Amino acid sequence: MASTLRFKVYNTAKEYIAAFKYLEDAAAFCTILGDGATIRDGHKTILWTEGKEAFSAADSYDQAAEIMSQRRAQAHIAAAKKRDESYARYQAEQKARNEKTVYLDRN
Repeated sequence: MASTLRFKVYNTAKEYIAAFKYLEDAAAFCTILGDGATIRDGHKTILWTEGKEAFSAADSYDQAAEIMSQRRAQAHIAAAKKRDESYARYQAEQKARNEKTVYLDRN
């Protein structure tokens, strides 16, 4: 079974151009598009913007892929933290609602 092509490449006009399974391949293609091209995790999280990084992806596909992998991990951690905070807030609201309901039932 084939896996999905997770890493999307957009041109400078923010048009979706290509998708890749591996970050190294996306980095190589991004260098062809030139400055302003982006590599994203899915269609949202931007992992790399060619021309705005400390070095070009053409200098080292592997190093660019490593940086993008780290950014991807950080984005996933941030998303998990946001989900946890949202769930904690939901639980607190439910608890307050239940306490209010119990209080009203007692009268």
